[in-house]
Amino acid sequence: MLGVKQHADKLLWMFSDHWQNAEKIFAEDIYAAALKTAEEIGVTISVPRQCGRQIFFNPVSQNPLLRDEHAGIYVIPAASSPVGES
Repeated sequence: MLGVKQHADKLLWMFSDHWQNAEKIFAEDIYAAALKTAEEIGVTISVPRQCGRQIFFNPVSQNPLLRDEHAGIYVIPAASSPVGES
């Protein structure tokens, strides 16, 4: 039982350390290895664009008149006149 408690204490310490030093651990253990691998295979790692919130949505998926749920396809109704004609 003493070995189990020591193992649990070690795991708790390790998780706590990872939580407190997340940036350092990520930079040294994860990102550094990813950079090395990317360099070996000739790939450039770039930081993805980040945004605060989603501002666009797909109105077709939310409009029941435009969605044919049985077929799983989207149907766009034809305009009364062809595009470009008045």
